[in-house]
Amino acid sequence: MKTLKEIYQANEELNYIDSSLYSRYRVKAGLRNDNGTGVKVGLTKICDVIGYKFVHEKKYNIDGQLIYRGYPINYLVDKQPKDRIFGFEEVAFLLIFGTLPTEEQLQEGLTSNLVTLL
Repeated sequence: MKTLKEIYQANEELNYIDSSLYSRYRVKAGLRNDNGTGVKVGLTKICDVIGYKFVHEKKYNIDGQLIYRGYPINYLVDKQPKDRIFGFEEVAFLLIFGTLPTEEQLQEGLTSNLVTLL
């Protein structure tokens, strides 16, 4: 089994943010822009929160959406059969490694060991 350091190095590119994106997306400190929208306070490939949409330059509030690594949280919850016990481990694996674990990885017990790593 790989060491935690080897796993981190193998997955480092999944978390790399190009420094030019900070100016491109005008990331700044604070909570709100002048128009009432929330400001970006960081760049991440791990999580996104959506609370509004612009339609024809008008802002509309929507039910909030939480997205982990491109997967809406509702999808991650709904995909879990009621008799499955690996929900937490699968989401933790997704957040750390950037992909959902395969069935083989679940059977090997890699995800059950994440609790020890955390």
